[in-house]
Amino acid sequence: MIEKLKEILSKSKNIDGWKIVEDVVEDKELFFIKKKLDMNRAKKIRNFYLTVYRDFDEEGESYRGSAEVKIHPTMNGEKIKNVIEEATYSAKFVKNPWYPMVKPITEKIDNNSEKQIFDDVYSLADSLYDQDVYKEGWINSSEFFLNHLKRRIVNSEGVDCSYEKNRLFIEYITTWKNKEKEEA
Repeated sequence: MIEKLKEILSKSKNIDGWKIVEDVVEDKELFFIKKKLDMNRAKKIRNFYLTVYRDFDEEGESYRGSAEVKIHPTMNGEKIKNVIEEATYSAKFVKNPWYPMVKPITEKIDNNSEKQIFDDVYSLADSLYDQDVYKEGWINSSEFFLNHLKRRIVNSEGVDCSYEKNRLFIEYITTWKNKEKEEA
C-alpha cells in the first residue's frame, strides 16, 4: 500500500511534500474469572495516515499548510486519488510558518524486546495469580489488555523508519471475606 500511495503522490500536482504513517496494531485481551481463563480475544488492524504539505507565500512570508487523511487498505486507486486531491485542497487553508521536512538519518534501534512481552501475555497472568495465596481473600476477576504497535513512517525526503512499542493494562477485582461479611 505504501508503494501504491507513493506512486499516486508522485503524479499528484500542488503537493510540496508528504508523510505516510503505517500502523499495525495487534491486541490481545484475556478475561479471567478467579484463576480460570473465561475469554481470549485477539485482533490485528492495519491503518494508513497520509499528510500532504503545500507551500505558499503571502505578503512576503512563507507558509506550509498540511492536511491529514486516513487511507483505508480497501480503497482503490481512484478513491485514493480523490482523497489526496481533497487533502491537497484543504492544506492550502492551513497557515503555519514554513518549516523544513525531516531528512533521513542512520540510526539502528533494537526492538526485539518489545515483541517478546506480547508473546508472553499468559506468563503475565500467571505472575498475577501466583500472588493469589490467601484463604480469606482472592482475585475475583481480572482483565489483561496488551497492545502491540508497529509504526512505519515514510516521507517525501527519503525518511523510512519504524519502531515498535507495547502498552499493557491490567484490571482486577479482589474479594476479601471475614467472619461477618464478604467485601469486594
